[in-house]
Amino acid sequence: MNPAHSWARTVGEAAWAVIIVLGFNLSIFAFFFLPGWVGIPWVLLLGTGFLAWHLRVGRRRPVEAVPWEAAPSGADESFPLHRRLRIRTPVTSTGWLFGITLATLVLMLGVVQIIQVITGPLELYETPFQEGVLEYTESWVGFITFALAAALVIPMIEEFVFRGRLQGYLEEAWGRPAPALAVSSALFALLHAGGPHPLILLVPFIMGILFGLAVILSRSIWPAVFLHGVWNGLMTLSLRAPEGLTDDATPEVGDGAALLWGAVMIVLGLAGWLHLARQAPGVSGEAGNADLDTGEVEPEDPFGRETSEEPWR
Repeated sequence: MNPAHSWARTVGEAAWAVIIVLGFNLSIFAFFFLPGWVGIPWVLLLGTGFLAWHLRVGRRRPVEAVPWEAAPSGADESFPLHRRLRIRTPVTSTGWLFGITLATLVLMLGVVQIIQVITGPLELYETPFQEGVLEYTESWVGFITFALAAALVIPMIEEFVFRGRLQGYLEEAWGRPAPALAVSSALFALLHAGGPHPLILLVPFIMGILFGLAVILSRSIWPAVFLHGVWNGLMTLSLRAPEGLTDDATPEVGDGAALLWGAVMIVLGLAGWLHLARQAPGVSGEAGNADLDTGEVEPEDPFGRETSEEPWR
């Protein structure tokens, strides 16, 4: 594949990722204009349709596609979607997943803390859309509908697209996961633009990096879906936080103390991530897992390449 065609294919994959995410997310948020009792089945219907579409591709047997090693170098068949999506049982344990989740939450709360010290207090619900969310979730039916969309369906869609379709393609096309993580996370952050301050974009960008690392280390898309869902779920629960837990009711601390506390949380979160990353099979050298559908043992490298390099460098 010549460089011009390679970059054209990369831009096409990125554009297709944006189209899928925007198309499904806008369709899901159409529940704002539907009767309350229609919202829940509408969200579940779209989520089920998206999942069925990708499961059908992601669980396709290898005989239906040209094998990685048999495909011509740079040919389209060398990046089959069913391998990029990584819809399989994680090679990591449940304890590892919950540890990574805790480390992610601690790290990101530290990042948010420092951003708020730099920017000052932020009104996160100033845009018309965010104000509409607050109004819609005043009823319990509206809250449940929004929670299903934000914590279940949208994380699945965005992870399958950004960490599955796009990151998986870029990892193989460029040969190294690091730039693939950066590009897919940057695009993920741009699609979450619109906050009250540009520094807020650091939150989805860093989250995208962490989600992508979880996919690489576990060799599965599901840990990223879980992490994304937990984060969105906590943000959704904050819409109905008791009065005693709101910012107005909490004691104020100085900027120095807030910066120190934020830095401590970031260090603790990073330490947890580094410790758990060393335990992942992709780093520790443990044997790969069997594919869900075929019983085929996954090679040591997530893409079946024979290399002595660490898979996440």
